[in-house]
Amino acid sequence: MNGIRSLILDYGGVITKPQKADFEERIYKILGHEAQDFMKLCHQYRADYDNGNYTGEEYWTQILNQLGFPIDKSIFPVLIDEDIRSWIEINPNMFQLIAETRKKVSNRSIISNMPRDFLEPVKKQENLLAYFDETVFSSEVGLNKPNKRIYELCLENIGIPPNECLYVDDSKANIETARELGMQTIHFRTFTQFTDEFYSSIVHRTKMFSTKQS
Repeated sequence: MNGIRSLILDYGGVITKPQKADFEERIYKILGHEAQDFMKLCHQYRADYDNGNYTGEEYWTQILNQLGFPIDKSIFPVLIDEDIRSWIEINPNMFQLIAETRKKVSNRSIISNMPRDFLEPVKKQENLLAYFDETVFSSEVGLNKPNKRIYELCLENIGIPPNECLYVDDSKANIETARELGMQTIHFRTFTQFTDEFYSSIVHRTKMFSTKQS
């Protein structure tokens, strides 16, 4: 197993904490009452929101239409804001690790399924993106993970072979595609589990690889 030159991270659920548990409840307060199959519909239409086919208003219109709710355009900005707020709370432990990894890898990148509405808030967030050399967001390239092309775009941009990249994601499907392309991977479940694997295995091999190259 070769050493690691690039650390490539998912955003939601890896760099940030998992989606806030009270998201559904907060949406119900905005809508005025609970809605059966609400989260199922959110997932059903999410791909087209993530890849830019839908605007935020179009995404929420689809959901509200399926639920039989009247369309009140004045609540769209509120719904969009709640969605954004539910996803962008950075895990401080991961933020610290990202800041420290410059000593261990030559490249740090993000590949994320992210709607256009999220881009500006994320780009302003604690100067987070200043720590990354490359970002590939689904709504900017019109592709969602686990489509292999979105990974290939990142690899082409950073110019590092896949076997020298470590990809980290909380989705098994996204991990599987990265493995098929020859990347090394860690399936993120908890920060402790991730760091155990990262420091005990990946960093050790990276040091060995660096020694061999010198």
